[in-house]
Amino acid sequence: MFRSLPRTSAAILLVLSVSFAACDELDDDPFGVAPSGDGFLTPTVNTLVIPATTLPFQIMPVQGCPSAGRFGSHFSLLVNPINVDLTMTEVGIQFVDTAGIVSPVTFGQNDLKVLFGSTAVFAGVERSFPFNATFGCSFQASPHVMRGRAVFVNPLGGRVEQTFEGRFGSR
Repeated sequence: MFRSLPRTSAAILLVLSVSFAACDELDDDPFGVAPSGDGFLTPTVNTLVIPATTLPFQIMPVQGCPSAGRFGSHFSLLVNPINVDLTMTEVGIQFVDTAGIVSPVTFGQNDLKVLFGSTAVFAGVERSFPFNATFGCSFQASPHVMRGRAVFVNPLGGRVEQTFEGRFGSR
């Protein structure tokens, strides 16, 4: 004789089978981007300094240290977020001379808004941010390398930092 399961046992089995199916669906990621532990997509962003080969610099005609640097340079930071819209909130740059002296320059969120208006960069769309910077009040020699860090946030508050670098030519 066939004995039927009590109704509570059947309900438990039903809930468990639905739960396992839901977990399987979360593991399938058709875009290759997994949510991070806080539930946000992990932003992927590429940055590139232009010109990529040799950064230009000029000796500033006015000795205005510390209000104006001894050197000036212009370059563009190309930003391409791959999988999520981002907003650039900070750019920190360290200029280093051949003697190893570091001259830092920081562009905060308000500075970036003044320079560029919107700092939004949309997924899959490359955007160029042109910078003009003066630096090197404490330099003992010519500029050698520029190292930078750009900070981005996605619309949900997820944060990512990207580093970049450029080299100066000899003068």
